[in-house]
Amino acid sequence: MNKRLYEIGQRIQRIFTHEYVIHGLYAFLITAVAGVLLPLWAAALLTVVISIGKEILDHIAYEGWSWPDLAGDAVGLLLALGVLLLIRMS
Repeated sequence: MNKRLYEIGQRIQRIFTHEYVIHGLYAFLITAVAGVLLPLWAAALLTVVISIGKEILDHIAYEGWSWPDLAGDAVGLLLALGVLLLIRMS
């Protein structure tokens, strides 16, 4: 039983060490917090600007785009917008 729990913990740890998951969580948090304070379109625009700005800095520093990071940002943005829309509709 303990070995099985250890293996599950290792899988979860591997998932959250992927950068695109962390980028998705950051995008979700930025969109969710901004969506509470601003209109939804402004929150989405703010998240997109931050995401693209971060990737431009990464492109300059590491000489390359990180498409998985942008995909993670997009997933986080869409999930947050979905949650905010559900909250506002209820």
